[in-house]
Amino acid sequence: MSLVLCDDHDMFLESLVTALTGVGEEIDAVSQHADEIVDLVVEHQPDVCVLDVMFTGSPRLDAAELIRDRAPAVKLLLLTGNATREVWKAYDARVVDGVMNKVCDIEVLQSTINRVAGGERVVEGWARDPAGLRDDDAETAALTEREYQVLERLIDGASTQAIADQLGISTHTVRSHIQNLLRKLGVHGRGKAVNMALSGLLLDHGVAAR
Repeated sequence: MSLVLCDDHDMFLESLVTALTGVGEEIDAVSQHADEIVDLVVEHQPDVCVLDVMFTGSPRLDAAELIRDRAPAVKLLLLTGNATREVWKAYDARVVDGVMNKVCDIEVLQSTINRVAGGERVVEGWARDPAGLRDDDAETAALTEREYQVLERLIDGASTQAIADQLGISTHTVRSHIQNLLRKLGVHGRGKAVNMALSGLLLDHGVAAR
């Protein structure tokens, strides 16, 4: 299976490459930049492009749309921790072939990649109603966008004060976000959350909306 990967978080991307190559997948190219991923996909024509559309807190679904237009044979899997309304619209419009929660483990990711490559449309780790419908005003999320931003900075080793400074919020708010994300992930301690994230073992127990 040939893959192109794109995620703006370097440590997560590095962990993803290690995990996928460790289970026998072939990585043609990786990128941290949404602006260059389209050209890489067109150049390499992988079986699947695995793309996180959230870049610095903002969705970049235009990259997915360009991939669909310029490389229609490539299957596109969105790997994201924040399934916004725009993500579901892209899935329902068949801009993308799959949407997977970023907190699922590597075995689930590999299985999802294989299913998408085989032509199956897949939603993994996110709750959808039986009819596949979604309230236009609803937004499904595991961690909130802010909690995910805090987790990314914990992975980088940032202190509570540094996170507060970077996000422009108080240290009290940072601690609240940390407690909330630890509760959602079912772990005790920042180190365990970071280790799980870097090893691809963040399971969706109690995380995806039910």
